[in-house]
Amino acid sequence: MVKLSPKTDYAPTQRLLGWHDPSKARGLLFVALFLLIDQFIKHLAVKSSVAFINHGSIFSRPLPLLLILSLSTVALLIALQSVKAAASPLRARGLLLIVTGGVSNLSDRLLRGGVVDVMHIGRLYFNLADLVLLVGIVIIVQPLFVRRD
Repeated sequence: MVKLSPKTDYAPTQRLLGWHDPSKARGLLFVALFLLIDQFIKHLAVKSSVAFINHGSIFSRPLPLLLILSLSTVALLIALQSVKAAASPLRARGLLLIVTGGVSNLSDRLLRGGVVDVMHIGRLYFNLADLVLLVGIVIIVQPLFVRRD
C-alpha cells in the first residue's frame, strides 16, 4: 500500500482532474452542474415540443456529423490546453465557459443527433450553452479592445 502525503502527493486521478486544487475543483463542479441543468432544460423542451433540433452547425448551416465531431474534438482539446496555460484567472474562466458550452452542445449531437435550441429571437435559435459560450468568448476577446495608457 502506498502512503500519500496530504500536502504533496496525490493519486493520479486527483492530479489529472485537479481535485487537489480548489479552483479547479470548483471549475469541474461548475461544468458538471451546468451540464445537468442545461440537459434538464433541453429534455423538458423536447418533451413539451418547444425545442428546435439544429442538425447543422452554427446558424443551422449543414455540415456532415463526422466533420462537426472532428472539429469539436480538436477545438475542445485546444481549449482545455489553453485553460491550463491561461495567463489570468479571468481568461481561464472565459475558456472554461467556452469548453462548458461546447461540451453541452457536443453531448446534444451525440445523444440526439443535433443541438437542442430552446430560445429564439426572430430566426435566430439558441440555447443556454450557446449563451455561456458567447460570454466566454466576450471575456477572452474583450481585453483586445480595451485601451491601456
